[in-house]
Amino acid sequence: MDWVIIMGCTCLGLLIGGLVCYFVAEQKQFGLRDLSGAVSILAGAGVIAIFHLLGGSTSVREYWFYPLGLLIGFIVIASQYFQARKQASRVQ
Repeated sequence: MDWVIIMGCTCLGLLIGGLVCYFVAEQKQFGLRDLSGAVSILAGAGVIAIFHLLGGSTSVREYWFYPLGLLIGFIVIASQYFQARKQASRVQ
């Protein structure tokens, strides 16, 4: 059951990290509405608490894969986004 929790936390982190990176990079002006969307990352802690209840294990080492997934997702999408933007500026 631990591998299910690890994969769930990692995939959730990758998804949310990538989405936040994409929407932050697309914003022309960063306002309060955009900040509240980025703060929704903290809502993932509630999902992790659900994983903890479903897992039934007393170990919490698996739940560190959520922030790791956030970081990896953010970095991967940011690198792809800015690389595509750089190539588009060369074409013009």
